[in-house]
Amino acid sequence: MADSLRGYLGVLGFGIHILSGLFALGLAVNFVWSLIKRDLSPWWFWPGGIAAVFVLMITAGNLLRLADEND
Repeated sequence: MADSLRGYLGVLGFGIHILSGLFALGLAVNFVWSLIKRDLSPWWFWPGGIAAVFVLMITAGNLLRLADEND
């Protein structure tokens, strides 16, 4: 049972890691597009997006660490 739970935690952690990477890529593309348009509004979007990527990466790292923990 514990091995299957570790497997599920590993898959969930890896999935969240991929999701946060895609979110960071989308944020970067949106930032470049906003620079081209010379419109960086709304101001809260960039700090909020960066904070969301950090939270997702920390969550993914913790899940992957839990999945790889030895008894």
